[in-house]
Amino acid sequence: MLFLKNKILISSFLVVVLLVFSGVYFYQTKAQQEALASLPDASLIKIPLDNIIEYTDAGKNSNQEEVIKYTYLSEQVIGPQQYKGLKEDINLRTPTSQAFVKEVKPLNAKESQVTYVGKFYSGPTFSNQKDGEWRTVEYATTTKSAFLLQTKPTILTQMKGLLGQPVFAATYYAGGGDGASMGTGEDGEYDISPVRSLASGYSDSSSNGTQVYVYLTSDYGGYYELWRVFLPFNTSNIPSDAIISSANLNLMINYKYTIADGYNYFRVVQTSQDSNSTLANGDYSKCGSLDAPTAGASDTNMSSVTVSTSVYNTVALNSTGLSWIKKSGQTSSCGVSAGWTCLGIRDGHDVTDQNIAMEGASGISFATSELIGTSQDPYLDVTYSVVMPSVKINGGTMNINGGTVKVNGN
Repeated sequence: MLFLKNKILISSFLVVVLLVFSGVYFYQTKAQQEALASLPDASLIKIPLDNIIEYTDAGKNSNQEEVIKYTYLSEQVIGPQQYKGLKEDINLRTPTSQAFVKEVKPLNAKESQVTYVGKFYSGPTFSNQKDGEWRTVEYATTTKSAFLLQTKPTILTQMKGLLGQPVFAATYYAGGGDGASMGTGEDGEYDISPVRSLASGYSDSSSNGTQVYVYLTSDYGGYYELWRVFLPFNTSNIPSDAIISSANLNLMINYKYTIADGYNYFRVVQTSQDSNSTLANGDYSKCGSLDAPTAGASDTNMSSVTVSTSVYNTVALNSTGLSWIKKSGQTSSCGVSAGWTCLGIRDGHDVTDQNIAMEGASGISFATSELIGTSQDPYLDVTYSVVMPSVKINGGTMNINGGTVKVNGN
């Protein structure tokens, strides 16, 4: 009798739950329905809300509407990859880096020297927050009003959360620290000096591309625009005892501005922006020293730049640039977090305080980490070696994540 009574109670509870869920599923206020229906297609979030992991304010659009940039997980699972023929050790992958095994050299019976090529991105690129599998991180924008309307918690999402199902995470974050900062001169002021000496400019770390150039236009009397690029890389995955042998900054340049005056080049410098996770207007003056900033690589002449959406331009860092690479625990020159390598790019005219001809332009344009996909992201590759406990070697090879690594010695 008690069993039958309990069975009836359970059945009644299930019926109530089904009715509630049916009601919840179709429940939504008329005002909210009408508001959602009125949203333009470009404002719609077209991915599952539980794939959104972070969001931030991104200024205003051309209509002076507040914009939200949100970060979300794609459905593309990214397994171990290859880089320049090297196998990735996926156990060392982080949201902003990958490590590829280049060589394993036995030192003695107990230790081996392992050489890696680390690939470091200027913004979050991967995440394993969903099912423990690594997926690409993508970015999108919409108006703040449209974002809040579409992510507003409903009774359905609240009940999903109670049942342990994934719902929109609603985590606010500061944003990516890579981007460009622009200084603007006065109308009719045909002099770069006042522009380059500005303490503050307009900084943008939310767009899909960024520029580094100086530009003079005759519009409204003519004025200078001077852009500087900031590229902080989280290199804290490099062990503190690692020996760094080489590094390259890789840029997918989609446009260049050339002018034959002897100053048409760009220079890699070390930055000191206040935060490695966001770019502020006051960072404009923190892209290396104002005059003759120290070069972290040989200057790259614009004439040698390859403009392409499939070919990277590689800039090899010199010994000074290598010293700027921060390993685990080392103090960074930008922000307060240790292990960040803070690079920037300045145009030759900016470096040397040289004017350009009226309506002339000098510089490059390239994508930043916010561009969808990883095929055009700027990245820093670093070759470094660490001493590790030896592993058993059979026939001169060892297996790492299904890949075979050649080993020197017996």
